[in-house]
Amino acid sequence: MAEIQLGKGHIFSLSGSALSCAAFAAYSWTSPNLQNAELSHEGSAIEIRGQNSAITGLVLNDDDTLSMNFTVIPEGATKAAAIISSYIPIKGTPFGASGFPIIFVGKFTEASYGALNVNSGSRPWFYLGGASITGPFDGVWGLRLPMRRFYEITSGTPIA
Repeated sequence: MAEIQLGKGHIFSLSGSALSCAAFAAYSWTSPNLQNAELSHEGSAIEIRGQNSAITGLVLNDDDTLSMNFTVIPEGATKAAAIISSYIPIKGTPFGASGFPIIFVGKFTEASYGALNVNSGSRPWFYLGGASITGPFDGVWGLRLPMRRFYEITSGTPIA
């Protein structure tokens, strides 16, 4: 059923959002049950202080990056397939993302993709470590996959 909103519009639901990773093809990995996505925007700045220790100037570096924590429930047609879908990737693995709202953040303003969605050939999300799998003794387990996206890195293809 299509979402219906009344009153004011809101960003609502991750329904239709997906992660993709060619490197996971051998593991039959498709985007598991996406539960949560948390986006943050980073960049560096040098603070210049005066003699009285007050900040009197800033030097802003041209290094826009995004960080995203994706939380998923590993699942599959069987318990064995669910275990396979909880695979934690090798550091440096590129990911694509689709179906997220088009939100502009810093330099990430591609009209068709915004900051969250990634064309598989342009500025992918990268897994750089830090994943965790957690779960209660008697409940559903979850996988947290932190990702980073760098404006100046335009491809996930290794350099020979």
